[in-house]
Amino acid sequence: MTQSQKILEVLRRGSILTAPVARSQYGIQNLRARICELRDEGVAIQSVPYVRKNGTEGVKYVLGR
Repeated sequence: MTQSQKILEVLRRGSILTAPVARSQYGIQNLRARICELRDEGVAIQSVPYVRKNGTEGVKYVLGR
């Protein structure tokens, strides 16, 4: 299973995906690049900004409707 397929499977389950989770749980180092590839294939993925516990900003990815 490719990284893009893993991401799509996670998002289809209704989960939210962040870069740290993608790295630690799925071994995906460059989540943003895989998200771009999926979007290029026509998958509707939304980027949701958020603030991490340490105060830095991040992005959560969810499957669009």
